[in-house]
Amino acid sequence: MFRLPIGLPHGVPPPSAGSAAEAPSRPRGLAAIDPRYLQIVSLSLLLAFGIGWLAFDQALENVALILGSALLTQFVLGRLMQPDRPFDPLSALISGLSLCLLLRAGSAWVLALGGALAFGSKFLLRIDGKHVFNPTNFAIAVLLLFTDLAWISPAQWGSRTWAAFLFVCLATMVLSRAK
Repeated sequence: MFRLPIGLPHGVPPPSAGSAAEAPSRPRGLAAIDPRYLQIVSLSLLLAFGIGWLAFDQALENVALILGSALLTQFVLGRLMQPDRPFDPLSALISGLSLCLLLRAGSAWVLALGGALAFGSKFLLRIDGKHVFNPTNFAIAVLLLFTDLAWISPAQWGSRTWAAFLFVCLATMVLSRAK
């Protein structure tokens, strides 16, 4: 079943069923929003800015392929390895958008493999129930090391200072909310 986790931030348990005096106070306003939503909005805005104004060489078909691959891998491995947990697309969207911003390839299958590697590593390379590597970084590192069809494009942002300033502001906002 598909369920969007709306309400308490990631990792915050719901209040107990006891009296209002016993229940911890719930965060309000921006603090009540799961920080992953802010990450998705920030990454989406950066991607739209990059494609629309900075002319990133990332076709919309490639964006759809990377996001689709990440979401599909998250869904399939989630069903196989954690069947009791509902599908949560947020992590896949964050890693997929990050791959869209960073990864370039000479072939579409390499981009699809990037999304699959990211979430394959998240589910398969674990210690004490936690994934070992950042899924996006793992996928990029594997593709750069083992294929000659993938690269990253740090110069795609150009030399515009205000673009860097926007990036730093959005990153600061997201990191200040993440736990």
